Amino acid sequence: MSEIVKVTKIAGTAVPIRGNDIDTDRIIPARYLKEVAFARIGDYTFFEENPRTEYTVDLESKTLSYGNHKITIDLPETYRNALTTGSWDSTTMLRANLDQVRKTASKLPYMSCFAS
Repeated sequence: MSEIVKVTKIAGTAVPIRGNDIDTDRIIPARYLKEVAFARIGDYTFFEENPRTEYTVDLESKTLSYGNHKITIDLPETYRNALTTGSWDSTTMLRANLDQVRKTASKLPYMSCFAS
């Protein structure tokens, strides 16, 4: 079994798109989905967004760099840890920390039917 590599930086051409609900036509316009083979489908991703800027996300310093700009990003520790360790299975993470989950849940009013 191979060793897990720790990711500390991600760099490459990026397309900054605001929001959590992205229209799929912005990712791959429908007219390009008529391809018989999907060998070139990657050529059409974000075709109309025309990405040209190189970005670097430094996961350790929590910064985003592009051109001559460097900005601090709001990256919760849980997200940073998931990116650097490759741990995306939230159910396993919750089960591994079940005592803390129960402790936190006991403080939530809707978990005790708002009883005081």
